[in-house]
Amino acid sequence: MIRVSEKDSGRTVGMKTGDVLEVTLPANPTTGYVWAVAECGENLKQLSEPEFESASPGLPGAGGKETFRFQALQPAKTVLKLAYRRPWEKNARPAATFEITVRVRS
Repeated sequence: MIRVSEKDSGRTVGMKTGDVLEVTLPANPTTGYVWAVAECGENLKQLSEPEFESASPGLPGAGGKETFRFQALQPAKTVLKLAYRRPWEKNARPAATFEITVRVRS
């Protein structure tokens, strides 16, 4: 498993076919903002829906972390971009973005 976080935005990540990439970013869905995949090449497959983990379980409105998992399917270079936005604000600019270049080799 290859793990990246907000500090890795802008970097290039190397993977092998079959490896899993885990992206963990700060989030607070009670504000209406959620992370969503904005761009992802065909050589990466999202394994499941993102998972949210509260930093303070039991405390309403607390922020935490949202985690995405992707599997490398085939050798290629692609950009993975996530946008932090309110889903109903279609034309609004995201409050934040996360972007990495993923280089998959066999």
